[in-house]
Amino acid sequence: MSLQWKNNIFDLALLDKPKEFETMAMAVTIAHPVVDLSDVVNIKNEFLETPLMISCMHCKSVDLPKFILECKPELDATDTFGHSVFEYASKNKHGLSKQLVDMIGTQYLKTDEKLEPLEL
Repeated sequence: MSLQWKNNIFDLALLDKPKEFETMAMAVTIAHPVVDLSDVVNIKNEFLETPLMISCMHCKSVDLPKFILECKPELDATDTFGHSVFEYASKNKHGLSKQLVDMIGTQYLKTDEKLEPLEL
């Protein structure tokens, strides 16, 4: 299976392109029937970052993180430095940190995942 789609997903997360991200994610699930939306949003790059992490740091609106959260991402994922999605959200470059952390926290409360305490 070609992983060119993986690079495209990360590019769209970085560029904060929610419609294009959703279209690409759906196209991947159609082209690769064994892959579902959860698989797409849980892929990791070479630094073990997820699309949600990248999106939370660079988004200018909450549209893309909101879509990713609806696809059941692994909220306990950490990158190679041990940083979680909460730390990425707290470093949002466009003033959305509180709103993002609230959204992710609300989604987390709906799961059975166990997260380490956040040290900010």
